[in-house]
Parts: sequence; C-alpha cells; structure tokens
Amino acid sequence: MAGIWRRRAGRFQETSARRWTKSPTEYLHSLGSPAHHEESDRAAHPSGALVGQACHKVLAFWDLRGRGDLDAAVKSACLALRMSSPDADWLAVRQETLELLRGFLSSAAARELSQAEILAREAPFIYEHDGAVMRGTIDLVYRLGGKVMVADYKSEPGPAGGLERLREKYRGQGQAYCAAVEKAWKLKVAGFRLIFLRRGSGAS
Repeated sequence: MAGIWRRRAGRFQETSARRWTKSPTEYLHSLGSPAHHEESDRAAHPSGALVGQACHKVLAFWDLRGRGDLDAAVKSACLALRMSSPDADWLAVRQETLELLRGFLSSAAARELSQAEILAREAPFIYEHDGAVMRGTIDLVYRLGGKVMVADYKSEPGPAGGLERLREKYRGQGQAYCAAVEKAWKLKVAGFRLIFLRRGSGAS
C-alpha cells in the first residue's frame, strides 16, 4: 500500500506540474511584451486597455461597409464594460474610442475590409498542441479576392518599429490562429494580418 501511495503521489506531482493549456500570445511575456491586445498601450495612454477592449467590442458587430451609428455602438460597448472598471473615466474612454474608430473606419484598411466576405468575428478556438490545449479567440476571419485571411486588431501605437519587426513579434500568434482555422474549417489560410487601429494601417 505504501508503494501504491508513493506512485500515486508521484503521478499527482507530475500532473500538477504539467501545463495543460496554452495561449497563442503567452510567448510575448518572454519577449518583454504584453500578451493581450490592449496592454502595450497602457503606459502612454492610461485608459488604453479599456479603449482597446471597447474597440474590439464595437468591431465584433460593426458593419464594415459603413452602415451604422458609431456613437451609439461605442456608448453601448462602454456601458457593457463599465462593471469591469467602475472607477475608470468612462467619458474619456468613450471619447477616445470614438475618435480612434472614426479614424480607422475612414482608413484604407477599413475600406479594403468593407469589400471582404466576413467569415467570422471573435471566433473562439481550441485544439491540441504539443500535448496541451491551445485556446484563444480570433478577431476576424475573412475572404478577399478568393483568399482566406486571419486578422488581429491591435490598439497599440502603429508600426513605428518597422513591419518586419512586428511580423516577427506576432509570428507565433499568427501561426496559432491560422492553424486553428485550417484545423476547424479545412480551409487554406493565405496569411495573418495585423490591423493597427490607431493608424488605420495593416501589416500582413
């Protein structure tokens, strides 16, 4: 019996030490970078994380062809998020979100998306990867010119460090997202695109 309990204790310790879930962006911590969409914006913009969350909430339902009441959509998103940070300056968050999205929706990147067939937004995924569960949420999957693309909105200040640096920084995230779409839908993904809301630009 003592031997059985020792073996059980050993299996318990081994299992407890094992990581069973992974995030597509957790590797960014080792690069000294934030692992979530909005956090890199926080130092320069105190309300940056909340603005990023509000932008994502609006874009999850927004008609990219330009039809809709943006002011009402932003107000609704901020109201939905208010409980998460009741002490925040939500008037400032709402105003910054509105200005940011107005700029983005008049950009070339948004005009391009208005011509695309939207396949999914805020799409959750889960699949096995290296003996663990990879899970996350994809901002946008679309088809344009016959090609399926996966995109991620970034509310951080745009590509000041150069496109190649940013492609490399988010390469792991893009690989996980593309793998998720290909595994679930059996579609060939043409590429992963970063869409910077503050500059209305994109990096493939």
